[in-house]
Amino acid sequence: MVPVVDACKEWAAGVRSTAVVEAMTPRDFFEGLANPARMFGPDAAYRMDGWPSDAELRRLAPRHRARAIAALPFQEYTNPVDGPMNLLTAQTAARSSDDSGSVRTRIGCGRREEVGGAGDAVSQRLRTSSVDTAEVLYVAANASDAAEGRDGSRLPDGGSRLPDGGSCLPDGSYPDGVGTGDESPGAVWHVFRREHEGHIARYLSENLPVLAHPPDGDRRNHYHHRPTGAKTDDSANERALAARLPLHDGRCFLSSNEIDELGRESGGAVKPWVIRQARFEAVMVPAGCARQTRNLAGCVSLAVDFAAPESALAALRVGEAMRELPVKHAERTREGVQVHARTTVLHAAHAAVTRLEAGDAAVTRR
Repeated sequence: MVPVVDACKEWAAGVRSTAVVEAMTPRDFFEGLANPARMFGPDAAYRMDGWPSDAELRRLAPRHRARAIAALPFQEYTNPVDGPMNLLTAQTAARSSDDSGSVRTRIGCGRREEVGGAGDAVSQRLRTSSVDTAEVLYVAANASDAAEGRDGSRLPDGGSRLPDGGSCLPDGSYPDGVGTGDESPGAVWHVFRREHEGHIARYLSENLPVLAHPPDGDRRNHYHHRPTGAKTDDSANERALAARLPLHDGRCFLSSNEIDELGRESGGAVKPWVIRQARFEAVMVPAGCARQTRNLAGCVSLAVDFAAPESALAALRVGEAMRELPVKHAERTREGVQVHARTTVLHAAHAAVTRLEAGDAAVTRR
């Protein structure tokens, strides 16, 4: 048996509620991954809850794990073992655990229709990170149903599927990172620029009662799924924390209408990159960029965190904000490297100075 979470129940019970964790056999879960409505029912959207861990991947599938790391783009940055531009490799000896730079697995159901509430945020809610991330989609179980046809047919967010298999946004533009192969997309990412963090945080704080999971009021594009007897774990302190740190608290997920509203309220300044990720495509998101993911199909993805020198300032800024969260906060403990940006930069600087001094000593001896 492995732990699983129904995103619809989680949406109703609270982002940090442990009451929604269930147990299921891997066989049952993967049989339902391609057709969750038939296996689990129309109002269920399951994902694996932390299984398999990196330690289990090392034990159960060491060759697959090694091949996944070797296949990552920009190995100088993304390789968690010896990437010369990956600052995380400098603190290997000082790590208290093996979480930093480990391979994380995301396995969850998906659906083409956006309902504006329960079940949309199966994979990743809107959040920022103090590390850069590379995530590769390896399985999209029912991706062939994620788009209707290929000749000018409609995509889930209003874009169009072109005859050559490419895709475009509703305004006809082609954002960076959009896949143009014949594969139908398995997931849709919304990635925002770092400089838009203030606009996004203000919008989330002002609209938190309807945007947070669970919402205090009715959600726009109303889809209300609250199981009988479900209780929320919100308190006044938690709501205040979410209002102060909405991009770090991990409670919100924006629908297409809400993203459009955010753009209008910012005077058109805030518009995310929309990335439609097909199988075997990698999405790389810099530290400090707010991002969210919606599965259009049952997805299996592998993600690796890294720390590029170019992202050091953003990592330090986000890391300081993360330190305001309670020690046991889910967003703070989910990725151990999140709140250690200062340690990462310090170890990298020390390693660089040590190498420079060793080089100077070698030149002197000559």
